[in-house]
Amino acid sequence: MEHYIPVVLSIAGATIGFEISRAHQVGVRSAFAFTTVTTTRDIPAIWYREVACQGRQRFVRDDPHRSNEVIPVGQTLEQLVDDLQLSIALHARNEVFVHAGVVAWNGQAIVLPGRSRAGKSTLVEALVRAGATYCSDEYACVTADGAVAPFARPLHLRTESGRRVIEPHTIGSVADESFPPGLVLFTRYVRAATFEPEIVPPAVAALKIFDNTIVAEVQPDRASRAAAHLARTAIVMRSDRSDADRASEQILDLVDRTKVPL
Repeated sequence: MEHYIPVVLSIAGATIGFEISRAHQVGVRSAFAFTTVTTTRDIPAIWYREVACQGRQRFVRDDPHRSNEVIPVGQTLEQLVDDLQLSIALHARNEVFVHAGVVAWNGQAIVLPGRSRAGKSTLVEALVRAGATYCSDEYACVTADGAVAPFARPLHLRTESGRRVIEPHTIGSVADESFPPGLVLFTRYVRAATFEPEIVPPAVAALKIFDNTIVAEVQPDRASRAAAHLARTAIVMRSDRSDADRASEQILDLVDRTKVPL
């Protein structure tokens, strides 16, 4: 059995241990080149290992935040990277990750909360093609001072034939800085829907944002503070929407017409 030298990496502020091949270490670094990746001597709370099972190599995860057991996560680097993204969101020390697409417009963040398969990536892509700056199609990273930092991974679009990955710089500008929160919009696709945004009261908004934070169960205090800050400093609205292209125009127009305090 091949022996892998352990390495501990800090990825987007999460400390993660790896016992995987050197080639796969290079692959992990490359997959997260859009964010900060450094070697660290900190003690990780989570480990990924490459092990032999029935004559084949596979990756397993040992993370007490997610399970008391060692869990297999797949045999390919793509499967490892997919699993890593949630682990980073769970273990990030400096920022609270919220399930949300994010773009920047006129110097402020537009945050679109929603779980996987909610259509975030499709709407974010349309917004970027319409001129907004890409921040993330999966996570809003709320910093300690309440700004929204980018997690500018490639966009992952689900199609009938499978997943399509788009490098964001090929369709528009990509954020390299944090932005103050401007608009938090809860929206879902409904065929032929009329876009009629209405204000969400701060207390309700905070609860809805909290429900989309990654650390709500393991670090509820941190999640509550981040959710309350977004609800207090941004304008929070909700509305159904029609197709992404039309909705992107309506959302940017809404921000242009809405006075959001800086």
